Amino acid sequence: MIQGQGQENQEKHLESLKTYLNDSIGKFEVDSLRLRIPFNDITIINSDIVDKMGIYNAVSGEIIEEPKPRNWYRVEKKNERGEKLYAYKLSIEKITLEKGRASKYLCMQLNSKILEKDYFKGLTPETIEKAYNTLMNEMIVSFPLDSFLEAECTDIDFKKDIINKHFIPSIEVLYSMSIPYKKAKQGANIFREKTNKGIEWGGHRRTATPTNPFLKLYHKGIQCVSSKDMLPFYREYLKPGEMQGLEQIEDRVRIEYTLKNKKHLRKYGIESHRVKDILSISQEKKNDMLKDIVKYHLEAREPQSIKPKEGLAPMDMILYSTMSDMVENTIRSKDDIVKKHIEFIEEKNARYRAKKRLNMIFDTYISTRKKAKENEGISSLFNALNW
Repeated sequence: MIQGQGQENQEKHLESLKTYLNDSIGKFEVDSLRLRIPFNDITIINSDIVDKMGIYNAVSGEIIEEPKPRNWYRVEKKNERGEKLYAYKLSIEKITLEKGRASKYLCMQLNSKILEKDYFKGLTPETIEKAYNTLMNEMIVSFPLDSFLEAECTDIDFKKDIINKHFIPSIEVLYSMSIPYKKAKQGANIFREKTNKGIEWGGHRRTATPTNPFLKLYHKGIQCVSSKDMLPFYREYLKPGEMQGLEQIEDRVRIEYTLKNKKHLRKYGIESHRVKDILSISQEKKNDMLKDIVKYHLEAREPQSIKPKEGLAPMDMILYSTMSDMVENTIRSKDDIVKKHIEFIEEKNARYRAKKRLNMIFDTYISTRKKAKENEGISSLFNALNW
């Protein structure tokens, strides 16, 4: 009886894990952002962040540089083996904003790793309080939750995870379809290392602009088990033993893009850059922003049609031939091929009959081919990228 209960509990736990992983698929959420809180809203708890530091001659004791406040503090979370799980830096900065006004702020780069076991959920209206509580528990500074939610932010990274088994050939296609640029730090950069598979555009997140936005696509599953920065975190919080063999991890691909500042947000009609408002941006808006960003880096997704061979009859053989050609010589999916064949048929019933006939031919004679299956997988990834 006890053994049966143990197995039942294990099965429930596995289902709960799958639900958590599935819920984090296909949605855009904030992965990281840089935020600033007015200095007047915070209380210093750990004086190390404001202690004065100077540079002295170790022999004579002579002052080389006058002591001044350090104004920063690095928090590093480690496991029992001393490996870094994640880190973030708090700093006190004087920032000149619009209209030349300068104010003092507490600044920090907030990453979804601070959510630990809820990492894959990202920073959302539902998880942001957990991030806040973790910050407060460090006892470095203190500030109200409202000040945290009202904080202004920049360098916002949005992420969306998808499941795709055809990622490796997909990035080669994306690289070949990337818009060429003569300027440095523009255009595509592909990485094909065993432990790092992906492609990025726009140079670097820090230099992202509205006309050269940062966009990245990479294999999250490979990163989790290979990256020296990610593997200790993965082992600690995401329990690879439990997730082994789950496609939600092993075939997980991540899409990321960056909105640099207030100007970049305004381009998409977003007037507020406060944390609570950034976290509440709709999925539709976040997908529309991706669609626009993709246009700066990729040529239009419209492979050249394959000319059908002549002298073949009957009509079904012609249809089979053209569809077969398109499967083997393009990256079109079944839906794309059928849509292309009937795009100029205006009469509703005729269009329905033609579509039904084409689907039957494809499903019977073409769908089981390896290339057809690969095209479907590649196409699903491109659809997720809004390309």
